[in-house]
Amino acid sequence: MNILHVIQYLNPKRGGEVAMCTSLAEQCLRRGHAITIATTDNGYDGPYFESLEEMGVTILPFRCRVNIKDFLISPQIGRWFDTAIRDFDVVHIHAFRSYQCVVAHQYAKKCGVPYVLQAHGSVLPFFQKHLLKKAYDFVWGRSVLRDASGLIAVNEMEVRQYLEMGANPEQITIIPNALDIEEYQTLPAHGMFRERFGIPENAKIILSLGRIHEIKGLDLLVEAFSDLAREVEDCLLILAGPDQGYQRLLQQQVKKADLVDRVLFTGPLYGVYKLEAYVDASVYVLPSIYEIFSLTTLEACLCETPVIVTDRCGLSPFLRRNGGCVVPYDRAALAAVLQREMNVTPERRDRTRRLKHEVEKHFSYNTVTDLFESLYARVCSTP
Repeated sequence: MNILHVIQYLNPKRGGEVAMCTSLAEQCLRRGHAITIATTDNGYDGPYFESLEEMGVTILPFRCRVNIKDFLISPQIGRWFDTAIRDFDVVHIHAFRSYQCVVAHQYAKKCGVPYVLQAHGSVLPFFQKHLLKKAYDFVWGRSVLRDASGLIAVNEMEVRQYLEMGANPEQITIIPNALDIEEYQTLPAHGMFRERFGIPENAKIILSLGRIHEIKGLDLLVEAFSDLAREVEDCLLILAGPDQGYQRLLQQQVKKADLVDRVLFTGPLYGVYKLEAYVDASVYVLPSIYEIFSLTTLEACLCETPVIVTDRCGLSPFLRRNGGCVVPYDRAALAAVLQREMNVTPERRDRTRRLKHEVEKHFSYNTVTDLFESLYARVCSTP
C-alpha cells in the first residue's frame, strides 16, 4: 500500500503528533508499505529528517511562506498534490486545523483518493485562538470532517469531541497512540539521572516531562508542590521539556514561592536521558488543563514509576481502572496524592507492575499498527 502522511511540521520538539506520525510511518514501512510524509520546513531538523530517510521514508518539506499564529501556509504543497496525490492509496492527515489539512482534503476529494483524519485532540475550538478556530471550522473544518473516509480517535473523550462537531459516528474508529515496548525492556540503572544533575540519593523526585506550555497545568503543580514542600523537606520538583513560551512565567512563580533551590528546569530530555529520569523519579505527574492522550504517562508506566494525572486527561479512565492515580484539577487534592504516592509501599509496587502489564498489552506498536492497517484497507475498499 502506498500511504501519504500529511502533517504541518515534523520536529520532535512539537510533541506527540509528530512522534505518532513518524513511529507509525516506521512501523508501516517495516510491513512492506511505501511511506511519504508531506510537511513544511518549519522547525526543520536535518538530523531527524535524515534518520527517517535512512529508514526508507520519503520526506517532502515544502517551504513555509507565511506563518499566521502557527497556521503554516506552504503554497507549493498544493501544486504537488495536484500532480502526485493519485499515486497514493490512502492519505493520512494529522491535526485538524492546518493549511496542509485544507489542501489535502481539497485534492483528495477532487481526485477520489480516500483520506483519514487524526485530529490529535484538536477537534473542539477551545483553549486559545477561539475566533480563528471557529472561522476555520465555518470555512473548511466541517467539510473536512464530513468528507473523511475515516476519523481516528485515541479514546472515548475524542469520540465525543468528533460527535460534538457533527461527525457521523460510523466514520469514527478508536485507535490509541502506541509505544515501542522493546525500548523499556532494559532500563538504565537507578541513580544515573541523580548523578547527572547532582541530586542527593535520599531526595524524592517529582517529575513532569513534556512541553513547557500553559495547557500542561504546570502552574497548578508548582502550587501543589509549594504546599508539599512545607511538609516534606527531602523532595524536589523536576520540570523537563522544551520551553514553548511559558517557562519564564513558571520561573517567576517558583521564585515568588521561594522554591528556586527545589525546582529544576532541565530542558528537553530524549532517549536514554529521558529513561533515566523516569527510573529515578519517585512519582510522575501530568497536571494538564486538557490532554487528549499522554505518551509520557505511558512511558512512565513502562518504567514502573507511579503516575498521577488530572481527570482532564483522556487516559484517566484507563489509568483509574488499572492502578494509576486520577485527581481533580485542584491544588489541595494534588498535593495530598503527591505526598501519599512518593512513599514506596508493597501496594504501590503491585499497582505499578499491574499498570505496566496493561500498557504493554494495549499500546504496543504491533497492536496499534494492526488497527491502522485494518482501517486503511477498509477505506480503500469502500466505493
